[in-house]
Amino acid sequence: MKDVLGIVHHLDNEHGLADMTKHRGVASIPFGGKYCLIDFVLSNMVNANFNNVGVMTAFNLRSLLDHLGIGKPWGLDRKEDGLFILPSSQNDEDNYRRVDLEDFYVNLDYLHISKQKHVLISGSNCVANIDYEKMQRYHQKKQADITVLCKKDYGFQRDPDRDIVLEMNRDGRVLSALPAGAGKEEDAVSLDGYLMEKQLLFKLLRISAGTGKLDLVTEILPEYMSQLRIYGYHHSGYAGMVHSVKDLFDRQMDLLKPEVRHDLFEHEATIYTNLKDGPPTRYYHSAKVVNSMVDNGCQIYGHVENSILFQGVVVAPGAVVKNCVVTQNGNIQEDASLEYVIMDKYAAVTKGRTVSGVSDRPLVVGKFEVVE
Repeated sequence: MKDVLGIVHHLDNEHGLADMTKHRGVASIPFGGKYCLIDFVLSNMVNANFNNVGVMTAFNLRSLLDHLGIGKPWGLDRKEDGLFILPSSQNDEDNYRRVDLEDFYVNLDYLHISKQKHVLISGSNCVANIDYEKMQRYHQKKQADITVLCKKDYGFQRDPDRDIVLEMNRDGRVLSALPAGAGKEEDAVSLDGYLMEKQLLFKLLRISAGTGKLDLVTEILPEYMSQLRIYGYHHSGYAGMVHSVKDLFDRQMDLLKPEVRHDLFEHEATIYTNLKDGPPTRYYHSAKVVNSMVDNGCQIYGHVENSILFQGVVVAPGAVVKNCVVTQNGNIQEDASLEYVIMDKYAAVTKGRTVSGVSDRPLVVGKFEVVE
């Protein structure tokens, strides 16, 4: 797919992710013990032999820039093409556009200079291992103007405001695209991926400039649904959208299921990330670890169950961690107890404290926060 340009657009106003986006954008939210959310879409692109990928940036850039570097972990550190960091239009933070065409306006030079004939536009909050080459073959077979990545048997609770659902006919042609709250149960959920010719994107940008409509998904495509051949490509494997803290928690808990780990990580299509070197995790005699994923560099003295621990986490003697996600360098001190909690980087829970959420509303302990 060397003729396809990859664009990862940024996601505006994800207030549902609470303190997890206080210091970073959605793309660089930690996920799964060693990854960030953007790793999935970037890996899917490079596994399909994309040579040119542009990542649109929003607010709180430092974390994303630190994670991406020059793109070496994904093989995008190239002399020709490679990884490009693209500025956003810096819209009002209360902007709810799904795919903001203003971001494409400010990067027209990059789009024009890029040699690729097609473009795949994707968000960064879909956890899935997707074969984009199959998607392109489907696009060509249907002679589609636009192919939308979707999942028919989504299986998870849909966000009525943020998820987009597609009504399709038997041939797979999209008849309507609506917020999940206005759609039907049998409608497929969009996975926020759009494949089209670059010239069509330029045409849509001209339409946007003439009409003042700036959201590709909710303003432009619905109006031209009957004029364009828009098809839905169904991804048959695991896929989950992350719009909220509950989504973030649930999709990580899914990784504790062997079938989900296999679908995402255990085949030729690798999910790459910017790995950090560190010593092996040390399990002391008092440690008890059950059904958990633990990255390197941790020190485990206490009880860990149904949890995901990132690099450098310390679980002190007598501490209990159940149904939790503890990100890099989290510190759970002696006799502390955590359940249904997401701990952001460098957070700590002091000796003897109990911190708990519930399964439907996990609690977030913010970055650098100390619970005393």
